[in-house]
Amino acid sequence: MGNGEVVDGMIKHGLSDVYSDKRSSISREQQDDYSIQSYERVIATTNAGVVQWEMVAVEVPGARGKPSLAGNMLWRRGSQSSPNYGSVWMLNKHRSFSPPPALAIPKAVKRAGIDASQVDFYEINEAFSVVALANQKLLGLDSAKVNVHGGAVSLGHPLGCSGARIVVTLLGVLKAKQGTYGVAGVCNGGGGASALVVELTPTFAASHL
Repeated sequence: MGNGEVVDGMIKHGLSDVYSDKRSSISREQQDDYSIQSYERVIATTNAGVVQWEMVAVEVPGARGKPSLAGNMLWRRGSQSSPNYGSVWMLNKHRSFSPPPALAIPKAVKRAGIDASQVDFYEINEAFSVVALANQKLLGLDSAKVNVHGGAVSLGHPLGCSGARIVVTLLGVLKAKQGTYGVAGVCNGGGGASALVVELTPTFAASHL
């Protein structure tokens, strides 16, 4: 009996910045700098011709919207993943801080039977710049090894396709940089995460990439 409420999981867990809590100690300026870096990396790798194999140009005509940002918010429109999967964006500001990829990645590396020092490159989904920044900080990762071809802030990817996009990008990074081991980590929404360790062999690289 009584009224109920249906919560849209795609909006709540897919389009909300769960890293809004200031306990992460990551400033707006740091996020903006990371966003700029993401775009610079995409531009550099695109101009170098190393990522064309995983990208298809699609023209979508339409007017540009006006920027909107509350004065006390830590993230900006330019530091979140490109919303090329829809036209509506909603923010649900949580008070808890959850860094799931930072928990999933070490477990995946351990189960793969390798040491973290053997990992050449990482791909961590950039739902927001702060996601990648927080997990880099918690795992002590070298930024030169994380999302080196740019991430979702600049590239974008459809909601629910984070894993597919970053694994493909990771394979391309390993081939371009002559790496062997790579780790992909994504937030699943709702506080969960997945991580995957891949090994790029010469045979696979030659026949598939």
